[in-house]
Amino acid sequence: MRATREALALATQLHRQGNVGEAERIYRRVLAVQPRDPDALHYLGVLCHQRGQSNEAIDLIRKAIAAAPGYADAHNNLGNALHALNRLDEAVAAYRCALDLRPHHAPTQNNLGIVLRSLGKLDEAIAPAPAGPRARAAVCRGPL
Repeated sequence: MRATREALALATQLHRQGNVGEAERIYRRVLAVQPRDPDALHYLGVLCHQRGQSNEAIDLIRKAIAAAPGYADAHNNLGNALHALNRLDEAVAAYRCALDLRPHHAPTQNNLGIVLRSLGKLDEAIAPAPAGPRARAAVCRGPL
């Protein structure tokens, strides 16, 4: 387990530095040993999205969420990948799940506002978030 955490720390560092080929290799090596590791699935999904492989990103990030449903960053990045594919209603649902888990996360609030604006739902884009996680709990726990 410690080796997995160290490998993921190295992979994320390489990823941030732009060495995505090596980062991907490490993410996939971790997943070969621990196929349901939510961090490896999520970070590899983010990397795929950054490469324009949003369908693969969605599959990977959904697996990360299945392994760790409370992973707010994964819900946010799922929204980003869905947005890139113009799957706007699904992106809204993902962002709202992320905000249920972390209500005052400005980047997620911004992402949600951008998509709502694209959908012509300006009133929703500027309205405060509904009161608490219970508002959409069933949506967040629904089948991914």
